[in-house]
Amino acid sequence: MWLNIITVGGAIPPNFTEGQEFFVDYNFFIEPQREEDTLRQNFTLRERFKNGFSLFYAHRRQDEEVRSTLTAITPDEYTVNTVGADYAHQGLFLLAEYSEEDSTQIPSTSKKLHGRYSWPLSQDTSASVQVLNQWLDFGQPDARDVVLFKTGAELFSRLTDKYDVSARVDYRDEDDTRFGTTRGFQMRSELRYNFRQLSVVTGVEYNTLNRRDDEIDGSFLYIRLKRFF
Repeated sequence: MWLNIITVGGAIPPNFTEGQEFFVDYNFFIEPQREEDTLRQNFTLRERFKNGFSLFYAHRRQDEEVRSTLTAITPDEYTVNTVGADYAHQGLFLLAEYSEEDSTQIPSTSKKLHGRYSWPLSQDTSASVQVLNQWLDFGQPDARDVVLFKTGAELFSRLTDKYDVSARVDYRDEDDTRFGTTRGFQMRSELRYNFRQLSVVTGVEYNTLNRRDDEIDGSFLYIRLKRFF
């Protein structure tokens, strides 16, 4: 579409020239009507022994039907099977887990080792340290391997029966065959309100990461509300 400026019996507006042509581009699009029917199923079987050791199997499944008026949309369907073992004794927790996900989007397998130790500082305050190592193998169409190492510490304090506060810092070392190496720190602080089935969380998170020699710094404030029925 073009517009031709012609001035008759008047002054030409500033920054315009008589006879000047202005071209205007318009983009029109129609949002297709879309309907989704999603069914999620999950269950966990666990055998816990008296010495704090336990074995478990977990199953998650999502079946989805998507209807669109204009385009064909691949439904997000997946089946995840997980087997693992964990050990809990006083403040010590250890976990070993293997998971396979068959998905219409991106199938994957995961192996994870996780350890955490917690101890009380006072009646209402506790501290914890943890370490995690995870190996991820993604299939087509986004075939890549990821090795993630993460370690950190957290402070938690219960202020009242309804309010608690926490602060956490983590060091992240991630090696991705597609996106390269990412290293740096992630820090987070949260204030939580709990009342019956209602939970409200407000927090701030700050990240300072290095990826492919590029500094990635970011911070954001978030509010999350959850209601249980």
